[in-house]
Amino acid sequence: MSVKQYLLFLCSGTAIAVCAWLIVLISINPVTAGLFGFLAFYITLFVALIGIFASLATLVRMKRKKHSTVESVIKVSLRQGVFLSILVEGALILLALGYLTTVTLLIFILAISILEFIFLSIEGSAHRHGE
Repeated sequence: MSVKQYLLFLCSGTAIAVCAWLIVLISINPVTAGLFGFLAFYITLFVALIGIFASLATLVRMKRKKHSTVESVIKVSLRQGVFLSILVEGALILLALGYLTTVTLLIFILAISILEFIFLSIEGSAHRHGE
């Protein structure tokens, strides 16, 4: 799969997810929807954010030619898109529960950064050992 095909597929899925999120946002009343309404809101938003962040990261990486293979560009962009989506969703959930403070947000950012560092270390180790 080429990068253009991947981006076309990813952007199409993202557009569908954004439309689904907008439908949920417009049609579901959070007061009466209960757990289903909140799950629909957060799941569709999460999928849409992954698509948006992964698409943007892939475009930036391809412009900068930072990575040599298409596979590595897609893998890193998708992983970081998921991490950023987790960060945004986590912050929204913490905000909704009333637990979002500067300290909790910084701890959350630190945890995501540590996870990314672990993944980068594993990748670097695999490259050094010829895998």
